[in-house]
Amino acid sequence: MTSDNPFVTQKDYVDAVLDTYVSLPDTPNRTRRDDRYLAITWYRQGIMVFQAIAAMMLATERRTFREPDALPLEPIRSLRYFVPIVEEIQHSGIDESYLRYLQQRLGSVLATNASGEPTAASQAHSNGTAVCIK
Repeated sequence: MTSDNPFVTQKDYVDAVLDTYVSLPDTPNRTRRDDRYLAITWYRQGIMVFQAIAAMMLATERRTFREPDALPLEPIRSLRYFVPIVEEIQHSGIDESYLRYLQQRLGSVLATNASGEPTAASQAHSNGTAVCIK
């Protein structure tokens, strides 16, 4: 199956998804084989990189801005955590302006990793399809 994703190669798509994933709070600092396999599956299913990244942003926003008295959540251990939200976005859709709003709302959360270095989610990729925080 050929993907309608705007990436020239499967590798570019997978790299963009996984770079965003590991740059999010409460995610591992490196991916697992299963994460890479899921990203490849999404590519082959024609899930747009915009949808995958939007799902990760939406989940991060929901986790970050929960009620202050809510019990703490366990860290995210797999890209599979985002599967239901990718499905939600495929079913309901999401506007690019809402993704920009999420990026702005999450700006300080996504801007640096634990080492204080800029994250992939905060850097613009040359093709303009990855998350960029301004």
